[in-house]
Amino acid sequence: MTDPSKANDRFDRMIAAIEQHRREYPPERSAAEQAENDALVAKYPGQFVAYTDDWDGERLTRRVLATGRSSTDVHAQIDDAHYEAVRHKLTVREIEDPNDPEGGDLHVWSTWLEGDEPRPGEVGNGEPRLPG
Repeated sequence: MTDPSKANDRFDRMIAAIEQHRREYPPERSAAEQAENDALVAKYPGQFVAYTDDWDGERLTRRVLATGRSSTDVHAQIDDAHYEAVRHKLTVREIEDPNDPEGGDLHVWSTWLEGDEPRPGEVGNGEPRLPG
């Protein structure tokens, strides 16, 4: 049987995590991210894209670092020195072609370093990691 105090502690931690997420991801940021995601679909259908996002509290700046037909192509374009500088905020996504009958808009696909935590809404898929 589950200890009620442990269940309450877990619930309190979950509520705290939700509140932290709300503070870190205001509606303006979510809207800006969606606009940038739509731009990726328009610019890079059927490709993998590596990018970083910077949120200054008012504006999102997305910097595309590499694109390619495979994750290997993308990883090969990012040199080790640059990768070390951005690894904590690097996202790699496969942008599906909206004209592909079997595809969708934006396939959430990301890689992280071992020990890094995914950002809310991201799902890792076990693809090869960048060197480092």
